[in-house]
Amino acid sequence: MYFINKILFFAVSPIVVSFVWLFIAFFARKCRRLVIAGTVLWLWFWSCGIAGRIIALPLEREWAVVAAEDQPSADAIVLLGGGVSAQKEGFPMPDLKQAADRAWYAARLYRFGKAPLVIPSNPCAMQCDNVLLVDLGVPESAIRLETAAKNTEENARFVAAMLGEEKKILLVTSAWHMRRAVFMFQKYAPGLEVIPAATDYESLTGFSSKISWKDFLPDAGALAGNTAMFKEVVGYWGYRLFRK
Repeated sequence: MYFINKILFFAVSPIVVSFVWLFIAFFARKCRRLVIAGTVLWLWFWSCGIAGRIIALPLEREWAVVAAEDQPSADAIVLLGGGVSAQKEGFPMPDLKQAADRAWYAARLYRFGKAPLVIPSNPCAMQCDNVLLVDLGVPESAIRLETAAKNTEENARFVAAMLGEEKKILLVTSAWHMRRAVFMFQKYAPGLEVIPAATDYESLTGFSSKISWKDFLPDAGALAGNTAMFKEVVGYWGYRLFRK
């Protein structure tokens, strides 16, 4: 199922859809110009900042911005991967991505005494999140690694198996990923009480400023970010509608 999901997400990504329509336009003689024009508009939309505002805001606004010291206490802090890449050979430092806020927020929750245990859940937790958490002041004795999960469904299943029933967790992930993450934990780890601890807000910070002409200019970074948001929408509704 993991590889099927990857293939489906790839197949419906905005840039792949654009290439498919251009391929169709090559054979569509009567409506070629219309198909090409539609493809250009489609790719332009997903390459602009305005798309991020439209798509990402509904994913994030449900989760209030809460300082670590104001979060409730729990039995464990579960840190979902995606913000830090594994150390590369010859480089003794982790590669911090835009979502590295997750590790910082998890460490801050621990330092405010919100839970005695931090569980990074992702395949490279040993090499990335573990190193960063220790550098941020979390003792290794308080870190319990879950390194088998490859997606959010497995995060939920494997963390539940690790913790057992009737435990309360602070679930740390990006705000734009939180809706799908909470849904997965409620579905595949029903014995856990999930407290959303969102961080890494993208659209809410963007909406604090007025829309400008720059939001309508194509940008490679915007295309990558908007594709990730599109994946969240497709993944959430795909699981809700088709997975039992």
